Amino acid sequence: MRKKIFRSMAALITCSLVITSLILCTVFYYYYSNTIYTSIKEKAEHFHGTSFAESAKVLDDISPAEMRITIVAPTGTVLYDNTHNIAAMANHLDRDEIEEALASGAGEAIRFSDTLDEETWYYAIRMADGNVLRASKTTSNIFSLYAQMIPVIILIIIGMIIAGDFVAGKLTERIVRPMNDARLDGEYIPPYDELAPFAEKIAEQKRQIKQQFLELEESAKLRREFSANVSHELKTPLTTIAGYAEMLDTGMVGEADKKEAAEKIHAESLRMIALIDDIIKLSHLDEASTLDMSAGGAVFENINLSDIAEEVCKTLEQKAQSMNVSLTLLAGNDICINANASMVQELLFNLVENAIKYNKPGGTVSLEIKQFIDCVRVEVRDTGIGIPEADQGHVFDRFYRVDKSRSRTQGPQAGGTGLGLAIVKHIALLHKAKLNLESQEGQGTTISIEFPT
Repeated sequence: MRKKIFRSMAALITCSLVITSLILCTVFYYYYSNTIYTSIKEKAEHFHGTSFAESAKVLDDISPAEMRITIVAPTGTVLYDNTHNIAAMANHLDRDEIEEALASGAGEAIRFSDTLDEETWYYAIRMADGNVLRASKTTSNIFSLYAQMIPVIILIIIGMIIAGDFVAGKLTERIVRPMNDARLDGEYIPPYDELAPFAEKIAEQKRQIKQQFLELEESAKLRREFSANVSHELKTPLTTIAGYAEMLDTGMVGEADKKEAAEKIHAESLRMIALIDDIIKLSHLDEASTLDMSAGGAVFENINLSDIAEEVCKTLEQKAQSMNVSLTLLAGNDICINANASMVQELLFNLVENAIKYNKPGGTVSLEIKQFIDCVRVEVRDTGIGIPEADQGHVFDRFYRVDKSRSRTQGPQAGGTGLGLAIVKHIALLHKAKLNLESQEGQGTTISIEFPT
């Protein structure tokens, strides 16, 4: 910051001095030039109406240092000059000021000398005897004046830069001290009004960091819980499989019970495969939500929701019939949304399968799709066992089960992996869809999802 302030001050000082010097030189030059012109004009006008003979004595009193006086005859011959030898001087009839004075009574001119960097001012009048008196004075031209000022300007600039470095150091220290002394662990009060936007940005970043920290803590907690749940869920079927396998191996199972033991091992194996499948799906969804929508090949495109719903219902029709549940699809033709087809298929499958699985014999399940101006609503309604009000806020959590039991004593069809609705929730979040649940214990459940259009 000190270097930046120093550079700014040095540039400002240099520009200011150069511009000021140029202005002062110009003003001084024109003022001095005007003074010279006035002095030679007044001196020449003093001899107006006199003759050369009458003015000879007065002319001798004019010092060459004061100005140069020249008397020129009408023929151009130099009759008198107080600074030069008239015998060596050329005819002056072709000089502009002489010609003008002979013609109109007075004349003036300015002549420049490039070799000497000088300019000479001339003023001439016609005297009573016809001769011309010319007064003149030589001075440095403006460019010469500028050149003479350059060393002085450079010295002043060097001096000001040295002083500026010292001032910049003190100024920087004074500006920075309140910021260095500021404590950012509490509310940051800016020492200057100009730092108010900076303070607001710091406060906003602190809020964001705090929020991110809380999210990381929550994420870490969820991972720990997820790891514990995964371990437990995998341990349960593995324990069952190991137990039955050991019984078969040691001959503790009679011939009549071997089929039942094999079926139990098969069922628990399928359950473990389903659990691993859901864990992988959930892991991919977590990755997509952490990175971006296209993570893991999750391409979003215009898909026909009606066709996907029909395919899901056909796939689960046999399962519904086996559980004596009526499955109905209510959807118009060609209702489309911008979404990932495989994710939406997974979402509908999990919802409809849950509605069938937790239904009553003779119950119904309906999958309805409605098109609105700003959204497409998917509703899965069942007449099943319902969800207690105390559990409704947790059914979308991972491994949460309404019966609070981790066993599968009722067989693999009676329960799931505990991840189906968690997958539904993640897919809905990735599609920025609104998820809603309504349920009454013993009467049934309705889950609706609104996809934005």
